[in-house]
Amino acid sequence: MDDVSFLERTQGELMAYSLLYGGLLALLIYNLLTFIATRERAFLHSVLYLGAFLLFNFTLRGFGYQFLWPEWPRFNQQMLLLSAGLLYGALTLFSIDYLNLRQQAPRLARLFAWLTGLILLSVLPVFADRFAWVLRALVPLGIVYALLLLGTAIWLGHRRDSLARVFLVAWGGLLVGSVVYCLRLGGFVPYGIVSEYALELGAAFGFLLLAFGLACKISRLKRAKLAAERETYELQRSLSQQLETQVNERTQELEEANQRLAAMVRTDPLTGLLNRRQFETLLSEEILRHQRDDKPLLFAMMDIDDFKLFNDTYGHQAGDEVLIEVSKLLRAHFRRAGDRLFRLGGEEFGILLEADSLEAGQFALERFRHSLQQLQIPHKKSRHGVVTASFGLVCCSDYRQAPSAMALYRQADQAMYEAKELSRNRVVTRSLLEKA
Repeated sequence: MDDVSFLERTQGELMAYSLLYGGLLALLIYNLLTFIATRERAFLHSVLYLGAFLLFNFTLRGFGYQFLWPEWPRFNQQMLLLSAGLLYGALTLFSIDYLNLRQQAPRLARLFAWLTGLILLSVLPVFADRFAWVLRALVPLGIVYALLLLGTAIWLGHRRDSLARVFLVAWGGLLVGSVVYCLRLGGFVPYGIVSEYALELGAAFGFLLLAFGLACKISRLKRAKLAAERETYELQRSLSQQLETQVNERTQELEEANQRLAAMVRTDPLTGLLNRRQFETLLSEEILRHQRDDKPLLFAMMDIDDFKLFNDTYGHQAGDEVLIEVSKLLRAHFRRAGDRLFRLGGEEFGILLEADSLEAGQFALERFRHSLQQLQIPHKKSRHGVVTASFGLVCCSDYRQAPSAMALYRQADQAMYEAKELSRNRVVTRSLLEKA
């Protein structure tokens, strides 16, 4: 070349390398800032990979010796091989993380780690100026490493991993550039712009593709994160609904238990009728209500005839069954809204009737008495031969004569005992009328 041609070529090379190094350095700074913002290790490893390649290529092309350490040619040879070892180490970190080998192929990840360790050990003799030893070990190890990484990318790409396919194209471009450059150095490929700068062209192409792959990886991680958040939200919502359902079930069970408890407090456990405590409370309220409305109140006492003899003859279990049957019959007959039925103790029952007159109340009791007798429950100790009952009915319109529940109870009880003295199985009535 003449001086002018050589100067023009040198200036063109410097311009091309300035653009290459400037672009790769800008990409490195961008990835570093992205790592600081996102804390994704893939960006940090890409920074190390880019930095190692820049150092290796800067030294390989002589810029380090020209601008940074022109007085140390021995150090330049050492730095060239050391930067090659660092490049393999950074590439391993980047590839394992980018291809997610620890999850997809943990054995391959360990194999790359061991192979990279051998490569790093193989460059250590440079500190003793054994450059030939290093090259004899580094070249075959590097070829094995490159083929293994290429095979891994092909295998993962065959499994439809889109990131692995991007990596395969990027790594393939760098490999092709490296092979063409090595063939040019060996004289197998003629000198030319493409063959001379094939390494840089392949590297630039690969790094641009890997930048695109990193963007896809972050997008995939975001989608996975959103999917995990949605799954967590759905799980929380499901658990919340289950908890709410359980709380509602427990609340309902508690309410039902409280209702059963309230019923147990209010009712007789054998017959299900209201108990004596409710009798006193409700009857006192009804006395006040009827007195306020100026209406007569009808209350009856009922006692099963010769019930003790029935128990002695047939047993207490049979007696309980009779009480249950009598209670069922009472509920079947007295179903009006104001009717109230009580078991006051033993075979003794109380009936608060919703009736307008003594005659209506007596008619209702007579119907029940007849129905009870028609049940034909055997009772051989009774003069009637079957289970019967005696009734004492009180119609009260003068509440001064029965001012309380117990007073009204005593009046009905006296009428009932009068029915028992009159041969039982009958209704005796008593009127508590206002005196003129």
